[in-house]
Amino acid sequence: MITQLRGMLKSHAYRVFLWIFLAVLLFGGMSFDNSQHKPWVIKVYNNKTTDLEFRQAVAASQRQYDYLKAQGISWPRTETIEKEVLRQIVSGGLMKNISHELNLAVPSILLQESLHEQLASLPEYFFDEQGQLIIAMLEKVIAPQTFESLLADMENNIKTNLLQNIITIGSYVPQFEVIKQCNEDFADKTYSIMTFPLSKALAQAKEKKASDETLERFYKKSEHGDLYKTVEKRAGHYWKFNSKDYGLTISHADVTTYYENHKQSDYVVSPAQVQVHRIFFGQDHDEATDAKAQAQIIYEELKKDPTTFGAVAKKIAAVQLPHQGCEKTEFFAKDSTKYDSVLVQAAFEQLAQDGDISQVIKTDKGYEILQRLARKAAKYKSLQDVQAAIEEKLLEEKFAKRFKQDADRVVSGAKYNASGLTSFVEKRKGRQEKMALEAKKPGLISMQLFQTEQGNFAVFMSEKEGILLECTHVEKKSLKPFEEIKATVTADYYHKQAQLELQAIATNAMKDAATMRFADVAKKYDGRVETVKTEYKHGHMDIPAVLRKPEISHAVKALQSAGAIIDVVTAQESYVIMLDELSLVDKKLLEEKKSNIEMTLANKAKYKGRDSFIASLYRHATLIDNKMEIKEQLLKDIKDTLL
Repeated sequence: MITQLRGMLKSHAYRVFLWIFLAVLLFGGMSFDNSQHKPWVIKVYNNKTTDLEFRQAVAASQRQYDYLKAQGISWPRTETIEKEVLRQIVSGGLMKNISHELNLAVPSILLQESLHEQLASLPEYFFDEQGQLIIAMLEKVIAPQTFESLLADMENNIKTNLLQNIITIGSYVPQFEVIKQCNEDFADKTYSIMTFPLSKALAQAKEKKASDETLERFYKKSEHGDLYKTVEKRAGHYWKFNSKDYGLTISHADVTTYYENHKQSDYVVSPAQVQVHRIFFGQDHDEATDAKAQAQIIYEELKKDPTTFGAVAKKIAAVQLPHQGCEKTEFFAKDSTKYDSVLVQAAFEQLAQDGDISQVIKTDKGYEILQRLARKAAKYKSLQDVQAAIEEKLLEEKFAKRFKQDADRVVSGAKYNASGLTSFVEKRKGRQEKMALEAKKPGLISMQLFQTEQGNFAVFMSEKEGILLECTHVEKKSLKPFEEIKATVTADYYHKQAQLELQAIATNAMKDAATMRFADVAKKYDGRVETVKTEYKHGHMDIPAVLRKPEISHAVKALQSAGAIIDVVTAQESYVIMLDELSLVDKKLLEEKKSNIEMTLANKAKYKGRDSFIASLYRHATLIDNKMEIKEQLLKDIKDTLL
């Protein structure tokens, strides 16, 4: 199949720029080594993902979010971006495996249509004189991916889409669901609501005076967490080391090597620039002219004798047609935005010497041919000007590495050889600072102290200084003396009892409401009753404030018929709510809203079906086949062990 696709792509000269862009955006330029020995962090059956691939996918996804944010689009995110990418990789691997097991075949016509729809044009210099794609040039752009793997990914993506379409075909929305949803969203409704405030329940709870024994049992319960505990405190000391006192040196050869390796990226005063002569042909809308064909004819002539470029340009300029012309550019660099990006790229990649001409390229002016007129070499800061900064940078890097090695070795034997630590501090001129017993404070050093057990050491860098830290004392969290916080515990106890009473009242009131009048039930439990209505008018639902409360708005959706009752308990009140009357939506409004409701319900059904299918694949892979693994370190890094 890949061989067939490759031949079809070459023979028809389809363009692949958009596909490359999408692939790079989606995979982040990851490696496609599928060998059995490749180090991986995620494995779904035989599909492996390395840590580098995962991190690149996270970075690519982050760029997508940043782009949307820059466009003013706030994309909702319910989990970390790392978790999202992990989920996508696992889902993709599961779908790829099941499509392989089902032996899904991609019809050639579907592949051909996909090529037409998804592939955009590359610059002309990606193709030879016969219009065939230059595979080697393409693979330089998409490296480390190969042309074959690019086509294989295209085929796998089509298979996955086919499989997802097969799944969504099974989704069905019956008409009664549409009518039910329409009534839920747009029908006028009348509710009776009993309300029982916390204040009355609290007063009743306080009447039952709690003994000190009861309060102490309450205050010792683990459900309170650290509410009644003291904060943890720690003490220690640390030594600071710096590169200047550590006795390290940097050779002139090291400085020179660093300068040469980073000259192009870090020490450019002005980048290389070129000036080109351009001949362009735009499409004449009044005549049946073929701008590309015209440009190609001129290119064939100029290729025979590039020295005639200027003369040909003068002839074209003399005709003075609005859709064609020529000009000499100013000098521009590789990152210039003054000229079309295709022109800039062609000037630097195709024109190696003065007098060279480019192949026909497509720019904002039409189809163009370029000739390089001159080039200005890049200018760099001299080694003498940047030598001191490079020496300092290399010294800091060397110090950080050496300090970590030396300090780790010293602390590993500190328990058995205390003199080794003392000798190291003296030799490397460490400066000691003490940390009194206190709670955790902001800052790296305090954070490291609270991550180090008593009697142990930590070695780390703080900006440019090396830190060797010892934790000498830990005062763990403990319950505060009961007498000290008795008033707080008492208030919390009564509040808890009041909330339990609210729940009991709501439960009992709802039972009584099945056989008693609402007003009588409210009187029995000392509550109040109100009647509220929701109405659809002027194009939107008018909903009373009490029904807009988050805890209530979701719960009342369960009330679908007159006489249905629910209870709702919040932090400050409890409610018993009955749907008294429901006016069915008239046919005109139903017809008006029907299509949108059907679309919404259909999409929900499709996503539910797809997610359920992937969930079943996940359960099969983990519980039955045991064919999915995720390295513990990756799960630790994303701080979430559940998919």
